[in-house]
Amino acid sequence: MKTYLNWMIIIILFFSSFYPSFQAHIVQASTTTINLGFTPNDTALDPAKPVIYMTVAGSSTLYAVNYATGEIKTLTLPYPAERLDLKKASLYVTQHKENHSSYNFGPYEGAIAEVDTKTFALENILDIDQDPYDIAVDNQGFIYVSPGSGQFGTLTVYSMAEMKEILQNTQYTTMSEKKNIIYNEATSKLYLHQADRMLALEISDGLVKTKYNSPEYNTYPIGYNGDFSPDGLSYYSHGGTVFKLGQTHIQDMRYSFSLNWSYKDIAFNEKDHLVYAARYSGGIDVFESGINTLKHRIREDLKPQYLHYQNGTLITINKDSKGANFVGAIATGTLEPPATTNPPITPDPPVTPEPPVTPEPPAAPVEYAPELVGSTYMYNDGTQKVYDNPFIDGMDNIPIGPTFFFDFNHLQGGYGDLIELTSPTRKVSFKVWIEDGRLSLVLNEYLKDDTAYTLTIKKGALYGDTVDNVLENDIVLHFKTRSSWVVNEKGQHYYFNQYKQKFATDWELINGTWYYFNKDDVMQTGWLLYGGKWYFLHYDGKMASGWQYLGKWYFFNQSGIMYTGWVAYGGKYYYMHQKNGDMQTGWLFDGGHWYFLHEGSGDVVTGWQLIGGKWYFFNQSGIMYTGWLASGSTWYYMHASGGNMVTGWEWIGNKWYYFYPSGAWRP
Repeated sequence: MKTYLNWMIIIILFFSSFYPSFQAHIVQASTTTINLGFTPNDTALDPAKPVIYMTVAGSSTLYAVNYATGEIKTLTLPYPAERLDLKKASLYVTQHKENHSSYNFGPYEGAIAEVDTKTFALENILDIDQDPYDIAVDNQGFIYVSPGSGQFGTLTVYSMAEMKEILQNTQYTTMSEKKNIIYNEATSKLYLHQADRMLALEISDGLVKTKYNSPEYNTYPIGYNGDFSPDGLSYYSHGGTVFKLGQTHIQDMRYSFSLNWSYKDIAFNEKDHLVYAARYSGGIDVFESGINTLKHRIREDLKPQYLHYQNGTLITINKDSKGANFVGAIATGTLEPPATTNPPITPDPPVTPEPPVTPEPPAAPVEYAPELVGSTYMYNDGTQKVYDNPFIDGMDNIPIGPTFFFDFNHLQGGYGDLIELTSPTRKVSFKVWIEDGRLSLVLNEYLKDDTAYTLTIKKGALYGDTVDNVLENDIVLHFKTRSSWVVNEKGQHYYFNQYKQKFATDWELINGTWYYFNKDDVMQTGWLLYGGKWYFLHYDGKMASGWQYLGKWYFFNQSGIMYTGWVAYGGKYYYMHQKNGDMQTGWLFDGGHWYFLHEGSGDVVTGWQLIGGKWYFFNQSGIMYTGWLASGSTWYYMHASGGNMVTGWEWIGNKWYYFYPSGAWRP
């Protein structure tokens, strides 16, 4: 029986030797690195050569980085460059003549630069009446530009061949500011990427024909950008949701599957049917194309900001712990070693069993530091709490009363004093909760709307399996709070009070300035009659106060009420028309007295004044004198009816008097 068992073991070992032997591995592929010396704002890969074009925020320099040789070429454009799109051998670059602002309602100025990628030289520059944000080019060469300012604006379309704008039906091109756009060659549509949904714009010969929302509106996280699969029939959003695309409305932008987390950037290896996704916390996840099967994770030592793939090479643009940016070129053949097959085993003759070996003591358990796996926020929309909103670096539409959640592996505790939330002017106070691997930050106060904030969880702020396994690197998230201002397609402005969760009506004090909203909640501008009093509201809705030039000069008190009659200001007196309120100049008869108001400044004159070639005298109250006037030891006579100073002989009170040319009386 013992001999039979030995031979059975030998036979099993012999046949099992023909099956592949697998083992878990972390791939550390060889990488060529190029130190950039700048932080890229946008990138575009040249399809014909190993070159990546890059812009830098606020800089007019365009970069061409050869990831194979390390050569970096530069081209100075007329204006600061921001976004790129490449079509055939031309690179199109947005040019900025002004900064983006939600409160700049135009007129706008900008430009589009066309660069020949063969010579890396500027070919054309087209000035446009738009503050450009993102740019996309279709197969016919028409250029689409999204607005960068004004909260709401219109998508504009240009022909570089004709050097002109292609006018559109604004019914289909109205959109909010600072949105990403991307052209899909497979469907011949332009896709607009917003925080909660996607929109498709059907285009033909440079004209936008219609616009429609994704059927999955506000259902799945999509982040702020994304990439099309090589066949153009899938859209991989950076929020981790993958959508199917199609020609008809019902087929287009439908949910396909989820990658289960958000990513910084995505690239595709069409030959090997792979998808590379850059993790926010570092490393690259590798998926099988078309499904959400995660094959493995590579290069956890890198923190890629951008990914590109070309001819068997995965190109990463990374940021290190000191903030330096560099390009890495990874040969994808090194990313996954081939599985090996063990050679057949020659059976050994039976052996005499050895005596039992005393077991070694168990190895010490492995201890881990906290690892961030996800971050979200919750807010109250006035009716209910809305959870599971993705929270990533660079978001710009955060409500003013959020609660932030950070989920970690191996999180056990932490130190709240190493976590900060700051605006450009102050720190924000909050409470810290740690429970079941989740860090929660509950604000003690509302944030200010339309304001930039930075949330920093410093290294060492959290610990993992033991207090010695602390967070190894800072976690820094920049975001901007949601503006309370809303603009409709007609350009009308509304103010949604995020504290009260309702639109403003009547007078509303906003950041120390008064605005007025009518019964339909629309912000008013221009003249306003309210409670029998006149007010003036500037083009941006702000209530006027003090002196205002509105074709004529007017004066409004601190409550915004237009003055009429006499106004004392800065030690001087002015007179505002009793009915119209505009400042008066020249001669004024009021209360039975004559006054004279300076022609330019409008203030009341006093003392001696030469007016129209004649001399007059006005007392300290500005009242014109008539009759005898003693000035020092000299007497003058001011005409009883006209008020002008008398010279020569004058019959006064049944007597003749003589006055020198200076007006002085000769006794």
